[in-house]
Amino acid sequence: MNVTNRTTRADLERTLLELARNYRWAWDRATHNVLERVRTIADAPQGHPMMIVPLLDDSDWSAIVADHDLVNSINGVHADLQRYLKAVQGPRTVAYFSPEFGISDLLPQYSGGLGVLAGDHLKAASDLGVPLVGVGLFYREGFFRQLVTDGRQHEWYQQQDASVLGLTDTGVRVPVELGDHTAWVRVWRCEVGGTPLFMLDTDLPENSGRDRAITDRLYSGDQEHRLRQELVLGVGGARALTALGIAPRCYHLNEGHAGLLILELLGGYLEQGLSFTHAISAVRPLTLFTTHTPVPAGIDRFPRDLFTRYVGAWCDRHNVTMDDLFPLGVLPGDGDHPPFNMAAFCLTISGRANAVSQLHGEVSRRMFHDLPHGPSIGAVTNGVHARTWVSPMLQELFDRVLGGSWADGDPAAWARVTEIDDDDLRDVFADGRRQLVDMAVAR
Repeated sequence: MNVTNRTTRADLERTLLELARNYRWAWDRATHNVLERVRTIADAPQGHPMMIVPLLDDSDWSAIVADHDLVNSINGVHADLQRYLKAVQGPRTVAYFSPEFGISDLLPQYSGGLGVLAGDHLKAASDLGVPLVGVGLFYREGFFRQLVTDGRQHEWYQQQDASVLGLTDTGVRVPVELGDHTAWVRVWRCEVGGTPLFMLDTDLPENSGRDRAITDRLYSGDQEHRLRQELVLGVGGARALTALGIAPRCYHLNEGHAGLLILELLGGYLEQGLSFTHAISAVRPLTLFTTHTPVPAGIDRFPRDLFTRYVGAWCDRHNVTMDDLFPLGVLPGDGDHPPFNMAAFCLTISGRANAVSQLHGEVSRRMFHDLPHGPSIGAVTNGVHARTWVSPMLQELFDRVLGGSWADGDPAAWARVTEIDDDDLRDVFADGRRQLVDMAVAR
């Protein structure tokens, strides 16, 4: 490996900030360990690595520069990052839209399984060199932390600072129509290994106070607040990619929350002179929908009057009647005054759809059997990003015996699994149990 020798304070500072800004440290142990060594020198509290460098004083920098082993380690992991980033070349052809992304607990922009899956999806795409880009929202207060006193839960939200989280302002601003007015959306960039994640934010001075609060919290507020968030995610996300010069050949919708990006895609074809029916046919092969929820109550549904108030202007602009658009999101059997069902809309328009396990596929086909494409819902069983979830001790054992390709599911690597020494495996599990007990006692 060709390692550039950065030995001055200024060079090392830039290098450390570059390492901290890229979330590869969340699953690359070598990078994580280097940043932790620097944290120890800075006597910095646990937290985001971006907070370490500003805490280093002159004596700390003198110690770092004099520690040749540490300097070599910093340069080594930086060179490895540069090599890693070269694996994805060419244009980004897949756009993955999700309301939440679980990249790290230090980036509190997720609440549960949907976000964890989305985060693992970006990490796996990065490791495999898939030309994918993520699109989500940047929630200024993230998701709440649970505090329990006297057996009662309290919700605690903490203001998030984009710069401390390593996000970069792209300088792109896009407009999103919200019924009778327009809100402006800022686009942040988050580096997830070699996969960029673009995060949308309405907290801008040119917006009204109400519009600035659209991207305040994940999964909070009433139906109207949720609809406003989903317009920003879907319509704003599609426009952000266009403004950034990214033209995906596939738009992957991780649940129905981002389904309104379909409106932006349809609008583009309608402006080219296609009929509404032909525009739908043009959008269908561009879209893929993943459904997660096994119960109808977990799906976003909006009353017709609310939906019309926010989307009616889109219909007027494109000479589409609400009577033509609204039925595309109606689930048969939803009553005399059915709501606009986001999952039904995505399933009706998308070219392909999948559930997240074989059993969930069966449940989804039953749940949506009255939709034209309901019976064709497939199933792709959820996986995990191994380097994120396998313990460091077990990773070291696997790397030593199986080779590094085990994490990518390499059959040749796993064929050597019987070569793992039983005593080594028992030691790893014993250490894991001790760590679990220590953590439980500390909490």
